[in-house]
Amino acid sequence: MVNVSVVITVKNEENSILQLLNSLENQSLKPYEVIIVDGGSKDRTIEIINLFIASKDSFKLILAEGANRPKGRNIGILAATSEIIAITDAGVVLDKNWLENLVKPLVQEGADFVGGVYIQDGESLLQKCIGILQYPNIEKLHVDDFIPSCRSVVFKKDVWKSVGYWPEHLKKADDTYFDLMVRDKGFKIALAKDAVVSWTAKNTLKGLFQQYSSYAEWDVRAGLFFKLKIYRLMILAYIILAFLLFLIFEFGFWGFLFSFLVVLSYLVFSGVKTFTKTRKFLSIFLGMAVKITIFSAETFGLVKGLIARVSKKINDRKLLSPNQLSPSVKP
Repeated sequence: MVNVSVVITVKNEENSILQLLNSLENQSLKPYEVIIVDGGSKDRTIEIINLFIASKDSFKLILAEGANRPKGRNIGILAATSEIIAITDAGVVLDKNWLENLVKPLVQEGADFVGGVYIQDGESLLQKCIGILQYPNIEKLHVDDFIPSCRSVVFKKDVWKSVGYWPEHLKKADDTYFDLMVRDKGFKIALAKDAVVSWTAKNTLKGLFQQYSSYAEWDVRAGLFFKLKIYRLMILAYIILAFLLFLIFEFGFWGFLFSFLVVLSYLVFSGVKTFTKTRKFLSIFLGMAVKITIFSAETFGLVKGLIARVSKKINDRKLLSPNQLSPSVKP
């Protein structure tokens, strides 16, 4: 059909890497080559990969000590010999037809960049509740407002070159940043709803908090706050909360009661949504806890990201000597 190079970045993935490699080997469309870039694993990841690829000429491991994920992707893409590049991540399992379905819009529709979809995996009730509340309904996705994850994308190498490669200055949010650069350049983008990868959701509220606070922090650091729908909705939520606080201060008990019922109604709605899917009474409370955790995490991450962004600007300005400033801003 077409030659595709698959690029994967890994670091300390001994518990999940074999599942990914097996799912890659069993693809209906065989990758022309699979390039794995390790950023400095200290566990058995490299050993497991080497054992797996020992007799497989199409698999290649590159050791890149200290490379973050964006740099690892650039290293892998530079080493790729195909003009079509598919990206996925450690920690996922690919559907058997993932690569074939992901590439189809490139071949049949003339797309330049294609995003696949991902679903949540995990057996615990908390993981199921997270999947119900946080993962997209695939059937309702639309290419115009869907920003794919680097767990499941494919693009022409020229697209990568045109946008200036993967953004190595970002530890996270790099895939969102790259996707938006591709959109800004006017490339033809497609959505492959049948190109599916699955990955396991966090199994503790603490892990969930850390995950979403990190997402929000790096979205702000990357300058994506006003570009993403989720944060525009959060601004609306903050406005509503501010109005509810005003009612509490203005009307006392009755304002508090009204505000409490509004917030509780939203949380109960989330709990009922998880209950209708799981039929477990505990999922009502877990659904509510998931929403509280994620909102708190994103708020914390936004503040942390804003502080980091402001601090960077101040430090960058301090590093500029008077001779480096433009004439219009010299003291």
